[in-house]
Amino acid sequence: MPGGHIDASESLLTTLNREIKEELGVSDFYTVRPKPFLLTITNIVTDVRPCKKHFDVWHVMETSGEGLEVDYTEYNEVRWVSIAEARGLVVDPANLEALSRLEMH
Repeated sequence: MPGGHIDASESLLTTLNREIKEELGVSDFYTVRPKPFLLTITNIVTDVRPCKKHFDVWHVMETSGEGLEVDYTEYNEVRWVSIAEARGLVVDPANLEALSRLEMH
């Protein structure tokens, strides 16, 4: 979290800051575009979206959590957990790969 699509004519830096503002209430978190942390491709298996694949660019957002105003309409539940605990909560390959990379970060 957070995440979303790049809008038309939007830079990656603008997208990152927009999504962070929308979902966590923090304005202009990044002043320069950070290096990607992980790149993943996810097949979309539902017919409700016109796209068939998601090309995801992951970034690490280091924070203490202070000042975050989580938009709970975006999430079922939000809480801090260890990487080991997170492994028991997620099942999709992209999130598991992100957790493995975080352990090395």
